[in-house]
Amino acid sequence: MDSESRRIFIIVPLGIALGGLAFFIIGIIRLRSERAFARGATQAAGVVVGFQRRRLRRSSNVHSSLLDFPVVRYITQTGQQIEFESPSATQPRVVREGQAVTVLYDPAAPQQARIASGCLQYGLPIFFIFFGLAMALFATLFGFFSWFLITKLPAI
Repeated sequence: MDSESRRIFIIVPLGIALGGLAFFIIGIIRLRSERAFARGATQAAGVVVGFQRRRLRRSSNVHSSLLDFPVVRYITQTGQQIEFESPSATQPRVVREGQAVTVLYDPAAPQQARIASGCLQYGLPIFFIFFGLAMALFATLFGFFSWFLITKLPAI
């Protein structure tokens, strides 16, 4: 195996591992951010009053996805009625129109609110964490296999 091939077998697993590390770190940061928001938030009862459908465009513009962002109405502890669009969207919908939900909101900025749902609140950060770990595991296995090939096969 020539030196160029050896370098590729080292660089590719490192690149995959770095990508996995990036996903893992972003997931941890988002998870900590969501948990910090939840700790400082106030709870209120709300109701899903509709959905804002948006098209998620990919760079190629060939394929796009429609995502539904729940629109929720709730009343703060001070009696102010607030309507907000959830920052989390899903397809298919995990909540229905008219469904009662628990809302977490920032008392200083009531428009900063989230539906208190494990899936909507923590789903994406947890996905990023596990995807990053899976990439790191793949990179480790690929790196070990590459190292095995490099050290055990004679140079050509």
